[in-house]
Amino acid sequence: MHRQLRLILTLLAAFLAWQTEGKGDDAGPDFYATVQDNFAKWDTNNDGSLSSDEILAAFANPDYHGRAAAAIAVLQKLETRHVGHHEETESFTLDQILQMRDQAKNGHDKNEATFKNYLKRIAAGSTDLFVHGIPQIDEIVQGGANDCYLISVIASLAYQRPLELSRMIQQGADGNYVVHFASVAPIKVSRLTESEAIAYNSSRDGLWLPILVKAFGEYKLAHGWDTTEATPVAEDPVEAVAIHGGNCAQVIKLFTGHGVKSHKPKDIEKDLRNQLTAAINERRVVVVGVPHHAMTAIAYDSKSDRIEIWNPWGSTSQFKTLDVKMQHGFFAIPISEFVEKCNNIMFEDPTVKANTKGDHPKKVGKGAAKNAAD
Repeated sequence: MHRQLRLILTLLAAFLAWQTEGKGDDAGPDFYATVQDNFAKWDTNNDGSLSSDEILAAFANPDYHGRAAAAIAVLQKLETRHVGHHEETESFTLDQILQMRDQAKNGHDKNEATFKNYLKRIAAGSTDLFVHGIPQIDEIVQGGANDCYLISVIASLAYQRPLELSRMIQQGADGNYVVHFASVAPIKVSRLTESEAIAYNSSRDGLWLPILVKAFGEYKLAHGWDTTEATPVAEDPVEAVAIHGGNCAQVIKLFTGHGVKSHKPKDIEKDLRNQLTAAINERRVVVVGVPHHAMTAIAYDSKSDRIEIWNPWGSTSQFKTLDVKMQHGFFAIPISEFVEKCNNIMFEDPTVKANTKGDHPKKVGKGAAKNAAD
């Protein structure tokens, strides 16, 4: 009954958001006109081009709202693609940006489509920390970011221990935040810009998710990416999380203060059902993996011998990797199929205290390869 009520509330929220999102998308300048209107303000050195540093500065500037915030988020996404692939970033003149419109095929302008999507997120978003009082897994959508390693763990806590997750965030009177991860000192997080809030993950559940993402980014930037993750340019903390692959075990330890047990499902097949049952009953974090993607295990039904999983994509679509239909990211498969097709399962282990000292190697320079987990 509880599960059905959650689904009904999710569908109602999605319908109301759809109604809201449909208003105002085309009521003002398009992406290119918005860039034209703001170009001079973003070009702070007045050299006639927007450098990656100028785009990043505007992206992290809380003074930009609405169409301007959406437009600068589009430009930042263009730069992010280069950063994520360890390519040289670009500088854009206004003529070069306007040429993108002329070069786009009819009806297939990715910049304009992304711009409209960001406007929808702004219209459907909330400035409340928690719209429903506590985090809701049903409202999370990963979007186009490479942060399933992070979102899958956060979602598990949102589903199993939402009060614990909500208590990690403290808001100050100045609009800034302090995030209390379990195994490190508190992390100060500046208030989100509108561009940061919309660019990489979609949540109609308030600001709590992008704040946690930004706090994790601050932690990683302060302690360093490993040699497979480092990039050659300065990064916004939200952007840093979005473009790098990562390790679920590190996130579990950071958020819970506990150790992690990781297995190949085939290696523990005989005891897998018992371990799943115990972990779910004890409301522990359980993350499952297929190649290059992490998801959240939320239930095990011994009668049907099926494991219920939530995919951070949060969509109602076919998940081709497992050949299963998702409903808002939720699906269930037989344990036999899970063992055959999934390559990893991680259990939070509260009997072991987390050791994060080895999880943040020194920063490195250019030329490192990307560890892609999406």
